[in-house]
This record gives sequence, structure tokens and C-alpha cells, in this order.
Amino acid sequence: MFHKNRDKSKWCDFHGDHGHLTEDCRHLKDNLEDLIRRSYFNQYKAQTKEGDLVKPVNRNVQSWISEIHIISGGPIHGRSVNGAKATQKEFRHHVNFNASLSWKSPPAMPAMSFTLEDAKHVVYPHDDPLVVTLKVSNCLVHRILVDGESSANIMYFSTFEKLMLGREYLKPVRYPVIGFTGASVVPDELISLPVRIGEDDTARDVMTEFLVVDVPGAYNAIIGRPFIHDVQGVVSTYHLTMLYVSNDGSTSRLNGNQEMRRAQRRAQVEGGEGNEAEEVVTVRKSKEVPLEELESRPEDELRPQPDGETKQETLAYDPARSVAIGMDMDPEVRVNLVTLLRENADIFAFSADEMPRIDPVVMVHRLNVDSAVRPVKQKKRAFSAEKNKAIKEEVEKLIAADYIEPCDYPEWLANVVMVKKANGQWRMCVDFTNLNRACPKDCYPLPRIDHLVDSTSGHALLSFMDAFSGYHQISLLREDRKKTAFITDGGVYNYKAMPFGSRNAGATYQKLVDKVFADQKGRNIEVYVDDSILKSKTDREHVADLEETFSTLRKYRMKLNPKKCLFGVRADKFSGFMVSKRGIDANPDKVQAILSLPEPKGVKDIQRLTGKMAALTRFISKSADKALPFFALLR
Repeated sequence: MFHKNRDKSKWCDFHGDHGHLTEDCRHLKDNLEDLIRRSYFNQYKAQTKEGDLVKPVNRNVQSWISEIHIISGGPIHGRSVNGAKATQKEFRHHVNFNASLSWKSPPAMPAMSFTLEDAKHVVYPHDDPLVVTLKVSNCLVHRILVDGESSANIMYFSTFEKLMLGREYLKPVRYPVIGFTGASVVPDELISLPVRIGEDDTARDVMTEFLVVDVPGAYNAIIGRPFIHDVQGVVSTYHLTMLYVSNDGSTSRLNGNQEMRRAQRRAQVEGGEGNEAEEVVTVRKSKEVPLEELESRPEDELRPQPDGETKQETLAYDPARSVAIGMDMDPEVRVNLVTLLRENADIFAFSADEMPRIDPVVMVHRLNVDSAVRPVKQKKRAFSAEKNKAIKEEVEKLIAADYIEPCDYPEWLANVVMVKKANGQWRMCVDFTNLNRACPKDCYPLPRIDHLVDSTSGHALLSFMDAFSGYHQISLLREDRKKTAFITDGGVYNYKAMPFGSRNAGATYQKLVDKVFADQKGRNIEVYVDDSILKSKTDREHVADLEETFSTLRKYRMKLNPKKCLFGVRADKFSGFMVSKRGIDANPDKVQAILSLPEPKGVKDIQRLTGKMAALTRFISKSADKALPFFALLR
């Protein structure tokens, strides 16, 4: 029977009638079950034959004598009291509808198991907890407790001070943390720090949020379930070992330090808190170098430029496959150099399909997006017909090179930005402004340009090498790829390789070249991001140094761009200086630019003069005193 006031557009499969949706019934059932569990409808419960209400089964009195508290609270519970309530409601909804709805499957992970090998470092019998050492923000922090019963990662304020981090990185919090005794402690603040577990091939890097508490503690920090889940870890206190998934997706192990724990326990028994038993071992802090909105090395940025006559030498039968070689060297050395280059022609990539990516085990780019930041989807921008044509061509090139792929349902979405090149062509960039704001800064240090200039002076021969599409040689972590999505008229795409414009792209590439050339840096090569300068004291040593470098490049599958490489020159112009075997001289072009300036007639002319003089201050005695009258005129 159909009631005339019922909505015919709504249908319930459970009642087989119009008027409401099946989902409305499910929500009603969910809320009723919740109210029943909270004893709101006891008067309506089914009665026994004697007429009494059915009473719940009483628990053993012994089970209520004491109650064991664990550390609860923290950012995973909503970040505030209201957030905790919302999280509880969401969880209750998940429990009631778990059978009827399909939830997101957990990430794939390899099989894990503990063996007798894991117990060999443990002295039995024992009741020790798992205490480990981790690298936190470029510092080795000892005496960290791994506690699977803690719902938050805890860092004591004394540890935070030893990390020598500024308080400006701390964020205020409004929720308490419940301790072991049941007492609540309101954390001072919250901080997000990079944490590395393991080393080299077994390393796993994650951004971890710590609650900073200013209370005495027996440990430097406590790692709870959030960190354990982030590294997909499994903890065994019997084996004093933690299994986790490394950056390359394989199973790795972290053994605890039983001796460290027992030394700390002894210090507590003797009357101390144990905080001084192990210090935070600080690693040299890296200097932060701004490289935030990098699309590529700007065209107007100073690069190494050779000085002297050069000639193109073919590497194969195809004349297009050639590289530039300096002419000012011993003929025998030049013959050996050409022979070496032809024997190692596979080091050069003349097209994108000749460039295999760096093995992700060696280096992979991670965005480390702050999970607390809400993803941003930019509205699509309109472009002219000329720009749309350039965008289409660039996208086709990137797809053919396997740098990007089509993307469905992205979390983040950015627009492309078209920039006019000096030759009149268009360059396509991606506006990662919103994404970069959500990514923490990687403070890995970049080399100083003046140090690079000083270190290359006094050498007989120099060779300049430039990586082929350098940043794109590094793969982007699979979990981060959809975050780099961008929209065009042709569709939505995301990067598979490390994109230009990613906030920490420069730091990631510098890490790669530092790792690749670890045995050569400072000895016969200097590297600044994707630019490399090979230096040799004598002509004959240069061929041997190049052979060593090519062997290293082949080992790590790095490719060079032949159009930007030059081998065997005597001097180079770099950063405004002339670098040669004699030392560092003033660039003649810079000197001539000052000499050809007309007499200053206004403020703009004075500013132009002082700017050009600044490039030669290294070669002018008491340059500041000599320039003081000009600066006085600008006041």
C-alpha cells in the first residue's frame, strides 16, 4: 500500500517500500544500537519469564580491583577534545557498517617473521623493553623506547633542547595525554621531524609528529603506534627486534640495545632519572640553502664556461653523436682522451629513451607531505591557443619519455605555468606552490660557490659534465606520485620522476651526487647539483680521472648530456672569475664592462657602477673603502 505523501524517488531495499533510502535505515539502526549499548533503552529490553529484565553478566570482582593505564591521546585522536569525539563517532560508524561497506585496503607489505637469528643479540632470560637508536633531524638519538601501547610519539623537552631546534617550529596543542598512572599531562607543543630508521639500503625515512612534554623521563623519546604503523613495523620484545618495511619495499630489522636499557635501569636504582646515561649525539647540522621554487636551473644563473678553442669529436658513425673537446693540450693526451670517450659512448644520452633511471635503492625522491595539511585542488586556468599548443607538445614529450602518466582521482591538483624562453619558445612549468607549502624543508647543505671556485684553481686540465635531464633521472616515490598531479586541456597527469619545482628536488639530487662521487669529491671532482667539474693536476692524470668517473657513472646508471659537456680545457669562467692552473684571476669581461661605463650622471648610474664593482671586490685591496664615496652618494 502506498501513502500519497511518501517520496516516490526514495526506495528502501530492506522494507521494500518508498519514502526513505536504505542508507537512512542503516544510519537509524546504527544510532539505535549505540543508544542501547549506552543503556538508554533498558526499560525496553526483553523480559524473562519471571518478569525481570535481562541483566548483563557480572564480571569477576577480581578483574575490577586494579586498572592498567596506557599512554593515550595524541594527534591520531583528533588533535582536540571535539576532534576526539568526532574520531570516536567515525570509529563507531566503521564498526557497525564494516560488514556492509568496503573500506580502503591496507598498503601492500612483504611477509615478516622472527627467527632464531633475531635472538642471538639478546641475553636470556630478560624482561627488557625494546630500546633503540634512531636518527632524528640529522641527530643520532639514543635511548628511545618503542612502545606499541602508546597512541602518541613522545619527546621530552630536554631532548628537544639538545636537538638545537628553534621554538618557532613548535605548534600549540589543546589535548591532554593520559600517562601510565591515569594522570593527564598537557603537552607543551607539537613538532614534526624527519626520522630515519636503519642505514643505507635498510633505511626508512618518515616524517613523524612528536608531542613535546616537559616532565622527567627515563628515556629521550617514546615511539608509539603512529610511528610503528608509518614504517609498517612489527615489534617483538622477546627478540628485542623490530621488523619494518624499508624505502625499497623489503623487510628490514632493527635490533634493540639491551645493554643501554640495563645501564639506564641501574642509573635509576642508584638515584638518578637516567636522563644523562646516554646523550643525544648530534651530527653536524646542515646549512639550509633556499631552493624552493625550482623549475630548472635559471638560464641567467652563472654556470661554468670554458675558455679557449674547442672542437666537436664524434663518438660513433653518426656525426650528430659528438662532444666538445678542448684543443689546448698535448696531442698524445688528446688522442687518448678521444679514444676514452668513444669507448664510453654509452655514458652519454642523446635522447630520453637512452636514459634509465637511478635505481630507487640508491636514491628516490620523497615529498614527505604533512598529513595535517588539507590537499588543495587548483581551479583550471585558461590559456591562449598558442600556449595550449605548446602545453600539448610538452605533455606528449613527457609521456614519450615516461616522465609522467595519466592520473585518476588526485588528492592534490596544480596548474601549469607557461614561461617565455630567450629563444621565443615556451617552457612549461607546474605550479607546485600549495604542495611545496605542505612539504617540510630538507636542510641538506648545498656546496658554496666560492669554495667550488677555490677548489678548481691550480689544476692543469678541467672537464665539465652535465647530467642529462638530471632531476628526471631520479624516480618519485610511488606513494607520492598522485600528489604531483597537474591539469591541462588534454587531461590530468602526475609525475613518475622527480619533477622540477618540487621543494626539495635540489637537496635530493645533491644527496645523490654526494653518494655517487663520495670517493672522488674534493680529490678530482667537484659537484654542484647537476653540474660536475673534473680537475687534474697534470694532463696525463686527466685521462685516468675521467676513466674513474665514467666507471662510477656506469655503476649508478647516470647519463650525461653531450650538448652541455666539455672535456680537457685549461681554464674556465665561473661565477665571474677566471679559473686556471695559475689560480683565480678577474674575468676580463667584467673588467672591460667597468672600464667602458660612461661617467655616472644619476642615481641609477651609481647603482650600476657599484653593482659591477662588487663582482671584483676579491681582486681590489680595501675595496669597501674605495667604494664608500659612491655609497655615500646613494643616501
